[in-house]
Amino acid sequence: MGPGVDSAIFCLHDRVMFDELREAFRQAVDNFNRELDASTAGEADHLIGPMAHGVALTERKHAEAAAALGEVRSELSGLDEELTTCRRRERLALDAGDAETVQVAREYEAKLVRRMNVLDRKAQALADECELLESELSEMQRQLTEARATIAAQAPADDADDPLDLRVDPWSSPPARDIDFDERLAELKRRMNSSD
Repeated sequence: MGPGVDSAIFCLHDRVMFDELREAFRQAVDNFNRELDASTAGEADHLIGPMAHGVALTERKHAEAAAALGEVRSELSGLDEELTTCRRRERLALDAGDAETVQVAREYEAKLVRRMNVLDRKAQALADECELLESELSEMQRQLTEARATIAAQAPADDADDPLDLRVDPWSSPPARDIDFDERLAELKRRMNSSD
């Protein structure tokens, strides 16, 4: 198998994985909505995790596709320079009457053009994939934001300042609390020493 076949298989594999990820995210959203209707806000918090995980995976997938697109465009730029050099050498060989060098240059030029055509199509496919991922990511983030807002709206008002609330959402900024970390560390050390 040549490099074109390998990249086609790789792109097909990535497309299938992305479709599975999208379906899993949609299912997580559906499950979230079903369970949210049947539960209280505190019980629904655990549903945000899978949705946020889906967003993170899609962000990673978008970054990978964008990086691959950059690499393909860079390779195309290099091949374009090679093609210019090849054509210049062909003209020089024609002027010098060197038929053998002209033939070699034309064969190499044909290979470069074929390779560039394949890379052009690959770049277009990657650009389309980036656009699709951006659209999906935007929708996923909107749904996640709505889910968080729904949970926040259903949360009891007195839980907002509860210092014992240990629920942590790793995708949000930490609450603004005046915490004396030195005092907490000293307390932890005292507890560890007293248990010995």
